[in-house]
Amino acid sequence: LPHSAAESPGRPLGGIGGPSSSSVGGPSMVAWLAAVAVGRCSAVVSACVLLLRALQARWRGAVDGQGDAAAAGKRPPREEEAPPNLFERLGRPMHVVAPMVDQSELPFRLLARRYGAQLCYTPMVNANQFNNSSVYREEVLAEANAADRPLVVQFAGHDAETLLRAARHVEHMCDAVDLNLGCPQGIARRGRYGAFLLEEEDLVVDIVRTLSSKLQVPVTCKIRLFRDDLDRTLRLCHRLQEAGCALLTGHGRT
Repeated sequence: LPHSAAESPGRPLGGIGGPSSSSVGGPSMVAWLAAVAVGRCSAVVSACVLLLRALQARWRGAVDGQGDAAAAGKRPPREEEAPPNLFERLGRPMHVVAPMVDQSELPFRLLARRYGAQLCYTPMVNANQFNNSSVYREEVLAEANAADRPLVVQFAGHDAETLLRAARHVEHMCDAVDLNLGCPQGIARRGRYGAFLLEEEDLVVDIVRTLSSKLQVPVTCKIRLFRDDLDRTLRLCHRLQEAGCALLTGHGRT
């Protein structure tokens, strides 16, 4: 006990109306401490009892609800979980081999996977050439390779039906098809694809909608930012998502 309590005759202990210091260590002090302890324990017990009663009532209500549903021949309602998005289905990859022309072919992808790559893209594939040349198709993706998954095949083009036809050649061999909206080279300007196609927003949205509704695999897009116009970029991103784009990639050098 504090010395001040023992040295102040007649002063309540701790200022809480307990026995005076003259009874410190005596029977009345022991009885008072016991009473305080019992009082506090009783309060805790009472709170626990109320909590248990509330839980019991809730449990009974749930059981009764299930019983009523069973009696009516219905399954009890339950919250539906949102289906996992493409990023989650791919295993939430952190190390990704980007599409690189004349670089990210099969041997390079397999080597990259050996050193930790969790997702790989093919090089950009010209959809029109892919449809018209069996030799080109052999070079790009000859056959399915179990060691080369998950895999995204990236196409470039400006005609929805041409892109759809090309994607159908590979949809059984990949996990997604990507639309290239990021290539800045002169050949992309002449071919009307890549970053230059972003200026034709309605066409891009129509392409994504066509592919996403008719392919068995998800459709993704790789884009660049509109120069000095972030709001326009975001508006297009929302439109692409509404059209069925399952994953958007922003080019890092925009």
